[in-house]
Amino acid sequence: MSDAWKKLSENMPVIDSRKIPALKTKDIDARNWLLSLIKSYRQTINAIMVHLQEIYNILLIQRDFLDKLKSALLDLTEELA
Repeated sequence: MSDAWKKLSENMPVIDSRKIPALKTKDIDARNWLLSLIKSYRQTINAIMVHLQEIYNILLIQRDFLDKLKSALLDLTEELA
């Protein structure tokens, strides 16, 4: 999962506000709104990725537990047979 996290982070667009052409005074609010929207989008994606990483870690713990449980049940079955 960390590889997927790294790949997504590398592929996220980086917005350099200096490269956005200057707008007329009446459009500055629209430009600022767009920049804040992009920032919000990035923050949302990052928050989702953090939650997905947590879910992935929980699933790994559960898989490890189930593997140990399976092994214990197989050992018990062999002892009873």
